[in-house]
Amino acid sequence: MLLANPKIDGTQTSVPNLLNTIPRSNPLKCTVDGTIPIPPWFSLNPFHAVEWHYQGIAPYNGDGATLANGCISASSTQGYFSGFSQASASGHADVRSVVVPDANYFHAAGIQMLGDLLPVPLERDSGSAKVAFYNVGNLAAPVHLYNLTMPANKASAVAITTYTDGSGVEQCILMVYQYDDYQMYIYRAPAAGLASASGWEFVHTYTGSAFDCGDQFQGFAMVTEQTSSGDVVYVMGFREDEELWLYSVDTSNGSNYGKPTLVTHYTGWNGSDWRNGMGLQIANPTTLRLYGTDKDPSGDSDYPNGPADYSFHVYVYGG
Repeated sequence: MLLANPKIDGTQTSVPNLLNTIPRSNPLKCTVDGTIPIPPWFSLNPFHAVEWHYQGIAPYNGDGATLANGCISASSTQGYFSGFSQASASGHADVRSVVVPDANYFHAAGIQMLGDLLPVPLERDSGSAKVAFYNVGNLAAPVHLYNLTMPANKASAVAITTYTDGSGVEQCILMVYQYDDYQMYIYRAPAAGLASASGWEFVHTYTGSAFDCGDQFQGFAMVTEQTSSGDVVYVMGFREDEELWLYSVDTSNGSNYGKPTLVTHYTGWNGSDWRNGMGLQIANPTTLRLYGTDKDPSGDSDYPNGPADYSFHVYVYGG
């Protein structure tokens, strides 16, 4: 199982520079067709009916991935994620799998891949939220690895990356968003220990004001930049008002571990529904792309036995 994403080469460019070069309108639109049944949202309560929607998108990273190749997460009667891929660079893709991690959780939130590792944040109306980890190296047959139980009932988005610490050890940082209070649960693990839950250490909860910025974030993604003085970790926050906020993340050992510091924010994006999922692709050490979604699929699905015939779109900024 691949457990790393490309790092941005800071000798050639930087994360802020790359974000500045991505066109902010007219993203490439890829159509994804599905015949594997997906859970519907059945509710006579209009308040609950709005919970049926896509929430996150996680494209594969690295040079070998085609544009429409990754996972999309959704809120429904049962939270689920779909693996999708295209056989060629035609812009057309198919759903390869539909996974319901736990039928007791209706909300699968914002996602990001680290290599073949996909953490899926899951929420329900009461009780602890959790993050379910999957090996999605084979999108047709994702394999559940383990769960992390969250400190409270929220796990509204995840972001994950690896970095080399000051001692030369490759580490992994996981940030799990707490939507209601604009907080982050911060986890750390040796990059060599990601195959099991025992590798993860819950460091603390970030309770500062960085994410309380006037609008709600719907997703996050992290990326690491290699510089002459060491690795720099960034986290991107995707707001529902279609703004991207970029923060640097403190990875030094101590009480500030995981603390975000605002670098800048980017406005003027349009072309997809940021309320229902945004994601990051680290294509190679000098290329970033952003991914958007539809609100939900169009068409029919008779869950769980079928038939099903539906489609949705993936929007690629910088494609």
